[in-house]
This record gives sequence, structure tokens and C-alpha cells, in this order.
Amino acid sequence: MRICINQFFNEFNLGLIIKRNYLAIFILIASVLLFSGIFFISAGKILSFPDSKPKKSDIIIVLGGDSEFRSPKALELYKKGFAPNVLFIGLTEPTKVFRSSGIIKGNIIYDTKSKNSWDEAVNTFALMKEKGWVSAIVVSDPPHLLRVRYAWGKVFKKSGMKFTLVATEPDWWNAKRWWKNDISRRYVISEYLKLGYFIYKYNILDRRRPTADRRLKIDEKEHERLRQIEKKWENKIDGWLGYFIRAIDRRPLTADRRPTKQTK
Repeated sequence: MRICINQFFNEFNLGLIIKRNYLAIFILIASVLLFSGIFFISAGKILSFPDSKPKKSDIIIVLGGDSEFRSPKALELYKKGFAPNVLFIGLTEPTKVFRSSGIIKGNIIYDTKSKNSWDEAVNTFALMKEKGWVSAIVVSDPPHLLRVRYAWGKVFKKSGMKFTLVATEPDWWNAKRWWKNDISRRYVISEYLKLGYFIYKYNILDRRRPTADRRLKIDEKEHERLRQIEKKWENKIDGWLGYFIRAIDRRPLTADRRPTKQTK
């Protein structure tokens, strides 16, 4: 047995293999680093690229988890005449911005059933089918748009209905420097984790195209378990990314960046 192991290691000379193929290995490592760097820098732009100019539609949809920027953007589009109806997801009453705008109550609809971006697409599809609407404007934050595009694209596929994604304008968002802001950094990390889960669950596990007639049933315990896993990995990646950013950020410490000394 020992003779066989020694013979194996004598034949498998790692140093010789590296020496003979050092150029190919160097090119491989350099390529991986190059593409990783390009992806890191472009991660924000990739998430927000589905943003489009608004088009005349039947309804404006304000996605759930409404930030302080989604309702004002939807109100702006409504006042400009892009759609006569507004759908709030995850709310039971209009936001303060809409209450003070004087919009007719009959033009506002609420969806309290949707729990995630996939449910939002399925339930909105059912609503539009019931009302006979064929077009919608979907309002959300820039880094959320790629996952919305994936979910809504699959649900609305070959239905004859169309949707346009319109991004808000948060003061914390910069697609070119997304890692510089704590909010945008955590948002980007969270979105890639959620997008990976969506692709796995709704493309690999569930190959049947969901429609409004086949509501996706989500187990509450499983949903909560996945949220906890996502939060755990989000915190880990954010910590690793923070170390990396601090390592490459060599700017001199200023008053707002210099750590304060704690008194004993």
C-alpha cells in the first residue's frame, strides 16, 4: 500500500505540472481576477439596467416594501397622465404623499396578499386579466429591477400583456460606486442572493410557467427559514466586502472618517 502511494506521488509531480503549464495557469488566474473585477464594478449597473422610460399604460404599480421614493415616483407618473389607476402592494391605504394629492379613491387598488416579488407578479397578472388591462408601469428601486424583470418576465411571458420598469431616484444609489454606501451595498448583496434563489426555485425546481390560475403556495415556515438564511449570508458577505473595501481605500482619514477614542 505504501509503495503504491509513493509511486502515485512520484508520478503526480505537482511542481512539474505547474512548471510545464505555468503560462496557461497564469492566464487562467488573470482571467478570473479580471472578470471578477469587472463584475464587481458593474454589479450595480447590471441590477439596474432594466430601467426604462415610462409608457402610456393602464395602471401604475407600486411594489411592496415601499421606500420613501416609490410613492412619489408613482405620483409623478400619475400626474403626468401615464396611467389612470394605481396599485399599492403590501398596503391597505394610500401613502401620505397620495393622500395629500387629491387622487380619486376609486382609482387606487390594494394588494395585501403578495409576500415577495414573485407573488406580486402572479397576483398583478390575475388582476390585469380580470380588469382587461394589457399594460402596466412597475415602480421600484434601481437595484431591485433585475429580479423584478426576471419574475415578471416569466409570469407575463406569452400573455399579450406588457409591463415597463421605471426606477426611483434614491439619494443613496450610485450604480458606479454602489459599494461606497452602506444601504446600496447591502441592497446589492441581498438582491444577488434573492435572484439566485428565484432562479433556483422558479426555474430549476418549478419548470411549469405559473399563471394567475395557479397561485404559488408558500409555506410560512419555509419562507421564514429562507429569510433567516438570506440574512445570515447577507451579513457575512457584507462583512467580507467591508474588509476588502477598507483594504483598498487608502484615503487619508478625515474628521468624519477618523475613529473616536473611547475614554475609560
